[in-house]
Amino acid sequence: MVLDMNEALLLEPAASGAAGAFSWLGLSRITKATGRVAEFAPATLCLVAVLVAVWCLERVLSGQVHGGRVVGYMAFGALPNAEIIGRGDPAQLWRWVSSGLVDNRTSLLHIAGNSLALMVVGSVIERLYGRLVMLSCLALGVASGSLVWMVASALDLVAEPDSTFGPSAGICALVGIMLVFGYRERHHLVRARALAMKAQAALGIGLMALIGLVVPNVNNVAHVGGLISGTLVAFVLPTAKNGRMSALGWRARTALSIVLVATTVSVVFAAQNLIGRWVLPA
Repeated sequence: MVLDMNEALLLEPAASGAAGAFSWLGLSRITKATGRVAEFAPATLCLVAVLVAVWCLERVLSGQVHGGRVVGYMAFGALPNAEIIGRGDPAQLWRWVSSGLVDNRTSLLHIAGNSLALMVVGSVIERLYGRLVMLSCLALGVASGSLVWMVASALDLVAEPDSTFGPSAGICALVGIMLVFGYRERHHLVRARALAMKAQAALGIGLMALIGLVVPNVNNVAHVGGLISGTLVAFVLPTAKNGRMSALGWRARTALSIVLVATTVSVVFAAQNLIGRWVLPA
């Protein structure tokens, strides 16, 4: 994918002094920005719609009894850090990714914050690198956050048994990619665009921090794992040449495609698990 870097960012800064502060966009600019998101970030929009749909399904189905057990987060694909007999097991590797589609059904703030953060950060990564990078790196962030959380569990740093879910670790991975991109390409971006990217990264970090402070039982350990993974992946993504993004090499494209296929398989397994739990007699 080849893209003019100075046309790749979503937010447009409004100058408000020598300090380079940002002021709120006017109504016309908000409308314009919304249109640009719809035009350039379709995968991000679809992913947010899926997250909201799963959250609504959780609200409807959770708490009902089927097969003598209550339908809960495990039925939707959450990842436990120890085997919960009849409900879930960390050996079910598909849960390491499917847990990213599950959200806190009791908190509107949680799903709203995750959706907004994904819109802000995911749309930028999709426009810079394409949907393959955005989707696969989001999944890698979820899996990496789960891995760090599992290690913390083995070291008795978190409660056991417990479970983790939500896309926030993957969003943190995308934030890491954005931060590294801003650093690596600082000489190719005009100052206004560089400031806009910093503002978007700060907004994404702020939303994750707000969720961590306000919403109880948020897995901040997984957030750290996701941020680290995104930062590392960012250094192998292509850089700019003459102010334009280079295309992904075939090795990177193949590796990311494998990740995306594995992610798709994980989601299929999660759907089968949920259907299997639902068809059991009450």
